[in-house]
Amino acid sequence: MMMMMMMMMMMMMMMMMMMMMMMMMMMMMLVITTPKCRVDGLIKTSIGKKRKLLGFDWR
Repeated sequence: MMMMMMMMMMMMMMMMMMMMMMMMMMMMMLVITTPKCRVDGLIKTSIGKKRKLLGFDWR
């Protein structure tokens, strides 16, 4: 009986860990995908502004 309880506890812990890992991965993916576009856009716009200011606007 004790072994079964331990096994159940271990399984529950593993499941919880897996769920936590999945949640963390999802959060990381969301964090990576959403602000990256914004940051990319900001960087591009800032570079464009700088280029225009410097007079290196090739496009």
